[in-house]
Amino acid sequence: MKKTLICATLLATLSIAVTSCQKENIAEPERFATEKNAGETVYYTVGGIRFSQTINSEDEYDTLLMRLIMLSKEGYEVSFFGNRYSSASGMTKDTVTYTTTNENDAVAWMKQKINEGYTVTITYDEGTGIFTCIAVK
Repeated sequence: MKKTLICATLLATLSIAVTSCQKENIAEPERFATEKNAGETVYYTVGGIRFSQTINSEDEYDTLLMRLIMLSKEGYEVSFFGNRYSSASGMTKDTVTYTTTNENDAVAWMKQKINEGYTVTITYDEGTGIFTCIAVK
């Protein structure tokens, strides 16, 4: 009985030690909003994975855009579009490119282009500190 208790205690201690040494996973952005039909749904991809979120206020919209900017600074390619996006555009595509080193300027430009119906892709060059924003309609 004493050997069983000692073995069980050692096994529990070992499993706790192994678990505590695990690398922490990065929290993924929400895939779906909790409130439905409460605001505008926006769609975005981070590293090729598609997400959607319902925006209920301008503050939530700005927070999401800043989070996307931060993800681009972490090395992800981020694409973003809202309800106004139309995939059934003609053969010709209107492409606009904007570069800046200022995060707030990048957010303002993204908001403007999203409101005009563009899909915006943003990348960040860590070496130069430049955000490259490409809008396609």
